[in-house]
Amino acid sequence: LARGDATAAVSLMEHAVAVIPPDDTGRLPALLRLGVALRLQGDLQRATEIVDEVIATAGSAGQQAVELRARIVRARIRDLTDPGAATTEILAVTDAAMPVLEQLGDDAGLAQAWRAIGDTEEEVLHFAAAVDAVERSTVHARRAGDEAQIMDNEDWITSRRVFGPTPASEMAR
Repeated sequence: LARGDATAAVSLMEHAVAVIPPDDTGRLPALLRLGVALRLQGDLQRATEIVDEVIATAGSAGQQAVELRARIVRARIRDLTDPGAATTEILAVTDAAMPVLEQLGDDAGLAQAWRAIGDTEEEVLHFAAAVDAVERSTVHARRAGDEAQIMDNEDWITSRRVFGPTPASEMAR
């Protein structure tokens, strides 16, 4: 995903998931990454099935952070199929997840939540709020060491500042 190649990411994640034993604690995060890659690739049905499996399994496996991340991903998938309803869902899911993710110290999950908020704010043309949310996402992504999220966020922020309230003289810097 760091290279922006969803097809390659899907292939790699499918292979990774195939070799992780079903009872291994690393399997659910890998499945979730596969779901994210499938969403980016546009295979929304398969992404939904995988993310729903993660949601159903993570809670009983004691992986609350993974479950919350999966719920955010599920809402983002829905945003691609039913944008009007999903906007409210994304904000509700992130609002519920963020205090728990903060308590768990899950910076990767917080980066994901803030990015979802940023994308949602952009959809309703709140560009300044969107940029602020994605900047917060970047802070958490840095803490989590998620280079792919950092690069994606920085590209996103640069392009969105053009549409927001950023003066042209500030953009030139």
